[in-house]
Amino acid sequence: MPAPAKARARWPWRALAATYVVAVLALCATAVHAWGLYCEGFGCVGIGILWFAWACVSVLVLLAGLLAWWRLRRGGWATAVAIALVVQLLSGGWLVWAWLASQSATV
Repeated sequence: MPAPAKARARWPWRALAATYVVAVLALCATAVHAWGLYCEGFGCVGIGILWFAWACVSVLVLLAGLLAWWRLRRGGWATAVAIALVVQLLSGGWLVWAWLASQSATV
């Protein structure tokens, strides 16, 4: 007996949800690694480029997560995406706060 049409149509959104959760974990691991990098000479430019790229990828991942959550809304994958969204928003907000605090300390 074939699966109902509605169940078959949901698999791309579940795949997007799984990809989003993995991407948030990768973003967190990258942020932890980048946080510990030291700035020496020309390396400061590289670290700045790394953080800029991280921020751009983070926005794209956030949009993918919002789309996945909006399409799924209920079920286990929607809960996993919602938790990952909270983790991403809290960690991103903390990084923005830390960056602003470091900018005001150097003035």
